[in-house]
Amino acid sequence: MPLVGLDREFSREALLNFQQLQGGYQVLSPPPRRLAGELADRIDRINGHLLDSAHLLRHLTFTEQEHAGLANALESMTQQAQLVHLLVLKHAQDAGLL
Repeated sequence: MPLVGLDREFSREALLNFQQLQGGYQVLSPPPRRLAGELADRIDRINGHLLDSAHLLRHLTFTEQEHAGLANALESMTQQAQLVHLLVLKHAQDAGLL
């Protein structure tokens, strides 16, 4: 079953990058539910912080240097979020949830 919500080219590239970083991806047994729930809670908190920031940013101005720094930080966060999403989708797919 194909991965949902991701560009196929990105999916292949992200998985290859992850394989290179980790020396190869292997499917492990699912984490205990408690640990998965804690990870979900962390994602919810991050989402809350980002939504608060998005609302505040609409009323702020920055220098070009500040803007570039924030843009770089957001780009890095976006790449990390896509990798987390890919790994969660892979585990969900392996568990038969997708």
